[in-house]
Amino acid sequence: MKKVLVVEDDPMVAMINMEYISKISQLEVVGHAVNKDEVFEYLKKFKVDLILMDIFLGGESGLEILKAIRGEGYTVDIIMITSANGSEEIKKALSLGCLDYLIKPFDFERFKCAIKKFHDKNMLFNEEKIGQEDLRVSQI
Repeated sequence: MKKVLVVEDDPMVAMINMEYISKISQLEVVGHAVNKDEVFEYLKKFKVDLILMDIFLGGESGLEILKAIRGEGYTVDIIMITSANGSEEIKKALSLGCLDYLIKPFDFERFKCAIKKFHDKNMLFNEEKIGQEDLRVSQI
């Protein structure tokens, strides 16, 4: 089971995200965080495989949390789920290694596409050695 952390300050949206996760096999929610300190508590306590994170988190920015996660050397996959639809936010998230970016509102099919991208990447990195033919930009 892949462990998922939901980072969202709106309880209703967090519940929807967790419900979506429960519909997909091989995923398990390990927790729900609303700020940077809680995110790092979960990262230290669990081997988190995937973070679903909003950009607007009360007084904090999910982009700044993403930057801090990378700054601490964590390579956890992150999918941004947010209403932020500005090109600068999207560009920054992707440049910081965000795996995918979902703009609210989105449907379950789009969510499944993002999770498929996560699973495909993990399948690729399960190999001890990776050949050039295995590496395609569309896969990772």
